[in-house]
Amino acid sequence: MSDPVAALRASSLFNALDEDELARLAELLELAEVPKNTLLFAEGSPADAVYFIESGQVRIGKGEGMAPSRFARFLATLGPGDVFGELALVLEGVRTAGALVTEDARLYKMPKADFQGLLEARDEFSWHLHQALLVQASERLRDALAQAADGGNDPATMNDRILSFGWR
Repeated sequence: MSDPVAALRASSLFNALDEDELARLAELLELAEVPKNTLLFAEGSPADAVYFIESGQVRIGKGEGMAPSRFARFLATLGPGDVFGELALVLEGVRTAGALVTEDARLYKMPKADFQGLLEARDEFSWHLHQALLVQASERLRDALAQAADGGNDPATMNDRILSFGWR
């Protein structure tokens, strides 16, 4: 049996929240069993949800195609405890990359309206959620910049490393 609170607690984004906050968040999640080779969303599609991985693997990629062999570039491989799709919701934009399930996965999905409702609540929980998002975005940016620097001055390598921001 699935335990959304445990899945959230394992997430780097939400592990600092207390049990009541995790339970509040868990009430908004929808569990999905997603088979391998399922495209969750395509690059350029509207941002409609944030995802939490309980088990399995998801690859984030850019470029043409729907199958793993047809993405022009892979940006990240994500697994249990990882969260993805939140930045496009916060920024109210479209997906900057596609997400493909590469191992059968159990995912929790929170629809855009619920996620934005939490952010707009203006209570202590909303403050904690904003803090968690800021910390995660800062860590991802720091890591992307460090990786870009490690790639030397090659513009293509630097571009790929910066594009991975948000998808670690």
